[in-house]
Amino acid sequence: MAGSISKFIERMNYWCVTVSLGYDQSNRLDFRDGGETDCSALVLHALKEAGFDVGNATYTGNMRSNLTARGWKVVVVNGSPKAGDILLNDVHHVAAYIGNGKLAQASIDENGRATGGKGGDQTGRETNISPYYNYPWNCYLRWTGTNDSGSTPPTNSTGGKIKMKSFKTKEVLQLRKAPSTSAAKIASNMPKGTVIKFDDVVIADGHIWAVQPRGDGSKGYAAIGPITAYGTVS
Repeated sequence: MAGSISKFIERMNYWCVTVSLGYDQSNRLDFRDGGETDCSALVLHALKEAGFDVGNATYTGNMRSNLTARGWKVVVVNGSPKAGDILLNDVHHVAAYIGNGKLAQASIDENGRATGGKGGDQTGRETNISPYYNYPWNCYLRWTGTNDSGSTPPTNSTGGKIKMKSFKTKEVLQLRKAPSTSAAKIASNMPKGTVIKFDDVVIADGHIWAVQPRGDGSKGYAAIGPITAYGTVS
């Protein structure tokens, strides 16, 4: 199934607020009330609970490569993350931005150490919700695939109100499940001369995408050209 950003945020809130989950790098997969985790294990566990494929990611150092291969994109740190963004320092820390100026994270044990404390959150801050800060983060990782409703994230779009049109390819193209060059493929290596029927266009991931209605009610996305803007579209 497609991952759910709202479910990801809900699970981060659950582990950081609802239950007493402590911090210990040596017992990082003990997910239960009274258990323990660390920063990367928490984010990866919540992602999996929310239906996301994390590949072989196990810690901050390999999260970027695994997640960007599975529908996430690297966003430059600008102080304005979006709800559901993963805030990543590739070496030291990771957290999840949950919106409204807040992030969720696993921080440190009750003794200010990485390991050796008691199970459960002894201070109320071992796992916590905090105002957004810059760790510093090396990047934000942002989901570009399908969202909770099975549609694509908000992009610049005609809303499906244009008359059905055709696009004839001049080179080999891919038809994807979302407007992202890392999204899963519906059809691979469509040859030059293929005619793609579409009834909408979106601007996302640096490209203009033709949106093809599918027989099963889903949509396919084909990048029909790069976009070089004179400013930032929002």
